[in-house]
Amino acid sequence: MIALPIYKEGPVMREWVPDAVILGLSMTKSDEAKVIGTAYQAGIDKIYKCYINDEGNLDASLIPLFDSAK
Repeated sequence: MIALPIYKEGPVMREWVPDAVILGLSMTKSDEAKVIGTAYQAGIDKIYKCYINDEGNLDASLIPLFDSAK
């Protein structure tokens, strides 16, 4: 017997919230503020800022914006 897929009415929806956000090197302060505000509204508590470290490699550091230990 062959199993056929079952089709249901309406779209199948999934909600996905990222664990963290990374701010890029060339972002303006206003763009950073928009991303941080949106991340805060979405409940994302880890925000990283990219930078070039002493060895010349791309790195990211956690920005302590608010208390994530709720």
